[in-house]
Amino acid sequence: MKLAISKAELIIILGSLTALAPLSIDMYLPAFTSLERLFTTDTGHVQLTLSSFFVAFSAGQLIYGPLADRYGRKVVLYAGLSIYVVTSLWCTFATTINELIILRFFQALGASASVVIARAVVSDLYTARDAAGIYSAMMLVMGAAPMLAPLMGGYLMEWFGLDAIFEALALFGGLALLLVHYRLQESHGADPQIPLTPHTILSRYLSLLKNRHFIGYTLAGGLSMASLFAYIASSPFILIDHFGIEVENFGWFFSTNAMGFILFGQLNGWALKYKTPLQIISVAIIVQLTISLILMLQSWMSGELFSVLVPLFFQIGLLGFLVPNMTALGMAHFKANAGVASALMGSTQFLIAGIVSMIVSAIHSNAPETLAVTMLACTVGAFLIFQFMCHHVASRETLIPTTKNSV
Repeated sequence: MKLAISKAELIIILGSLTALAPLSIDMYLPAFTSLERLFTTDTGHVQLTLSSFFVAFSAGQLIYGPLADRYGRKVVLYAGLSIYVVTSLWCTFATTINELIILRFFQALGASASVVIARAVVSDLYTARDAAGIYSAMMLVMGAAPMLAPLMGGYLMEWFGLDAIFEALALFGGLALLLVHYRLQESHGADPQIPLTPHTILSRYLSLLKNRHFIGYTLAGGLSMASLFAYIASSPFILIDHFGIEVENFGWFFSTNAMGFILFGQLNGWALKYKTPLQIISVAIIVQLTISLILMLQSWMSGELFSVLVPLFFQIGLLGFLVPNMTALGMAHFKANAGVASALMGSTQFLIAGIVSMIVSAIHSNAPETLAVTMLACTVGAFLIFQFMCHHVASRETLIPTTKNSV
């Protein structure tokens, strides 16, 4: 399919859509203390504004997937982004913490459409190998979100007040909506032949759950992403409370690892010129397993700041090799149901990562050993699933060079 826009513009648009969630999660992290004071509440209730976002973001993807296959990609994006913009602005009018918890729930419902459609569009247009390269390139855009969001949120709150954070999110969502309307081409038009009865939708999801290829890459990718979520959940306690990093400098340390994720993602795009996604995963996951062991040993034996930060950088950075390729291979055989496949993959992976992050938060430990053990467990799980459920699958599409997609 020949697109009316360049590949670079497509990557920017899809990367921006995927960045909505990390922006919505990370940008308001510096405001937690202010929210406690503003609504005269406790930390637990403030954290529920984050938990409600996680729940809705995971569940919302399952709703948008079938709708995107039935009505097309763009109309679903219009609906989701509109909900996101309205609720982001509405957050500025919240008068109680319970109102904000509910509004964050609906904000996430809107944002969940963007990530489902972004993956589906890539699957519509590209084969597995080319798709992995597109996902890697998208990391330049979506990877910058967790790197810059805490810094942006902190400065916006300092200069303009708490409401400016949600106003900025609404503005970003509005710009994404304009890009979708004027620049994004429809990659999968409406299909009236696809029924939307509960029985049919459930059957389509169940067929994916029975597919060893799909569920293997989904679970392995989810456990890999869980490492990143565990880091996000515990990094403030480890860096600030344990290592004594100044609060105003936290964003810079946090951003360094996000930068590694972006860097390795771009290296993955280069590696795909010479190796298949399957070959890259096979090497990267073993390297990550080794790094996880080093991180755990360094945490227990040394415990010095940089002896932990260095392996942590590589542990998270290697996700730049794993996540794009696992996503591309998992989606490769479901082009006819790309919306449903994207929804189930994203929802499952986000659920796994969210559960791990909640466990880490519940432990409430500021010791780097806790994070190191969690990351090792996630990496071992991803490695075993890949070896026994994915590695033996060597489809013709993943092993041979693919023709260049017309863009």
